Amino acid sequence: MAETIEHEPDIQKSGDATDVRTPQETQPTMNFAGFISRLSAFAIDTVIIAITFFGSALMIALVAAMLSRNEPISTDFNDLLAGFLLTFYFIFYNAFFWSITGRTPGKALLGLQVVRKNGGKVHPLRALARSLAYFVALGPAFIGFLWILIDNKRRGWHDKIAGSAVIYNPGSFTHSRFIEH
Repeated sequence: MAETIEHEPDIQKSGDATDVRTPQETQPTMNFAGFISRLSAFAIDTVIIAITFFGSALMIALVAAMLSRNEPISTDFNDLLAGFLLTFYFIFYNAFFWSITGRTPGKALLGLQVVRKNGGKVHPLRALARSLAYFVALGPAFIGFLWILIDNKRRGWHDKIAGSAVIYNPGSFTHSRFIEH
């Protein structure tokens, strides 16, 4: 679904004439990413997060076991700490990539990009808000994510809360590195 971004007309003077272009002639269109593309990118990112998090946790646990004096640590505390750290890592992973490049590795592989609803770059605080809003979108039965299926701009609750959108971006990693060459 493509939509033109609304802006003021672009007025350019050349010689004696003034050329007025409408917003549709001067602004790019936003082609909103669909549910399956977004879900696939999320799955790729989830695998990356799991491998990097649990790989790091395993290495830390091995070092801790070697340095400990065989004193057991409560497994309840370990589970609670692991859950907290995994949640923090998930939030940081998404917010970091969205604020730096507008795309996580999963989104980059599929040619998707997170942008502000007007097409601009996502500010770090907006990226953090969007990442935190994932937990709101989980809602009852993932309703905030399923909202993408019925929204005309394919925005979930987390997009609406953060004022963002996910678009297909032909200049992304996939297109520029693999498709066009």
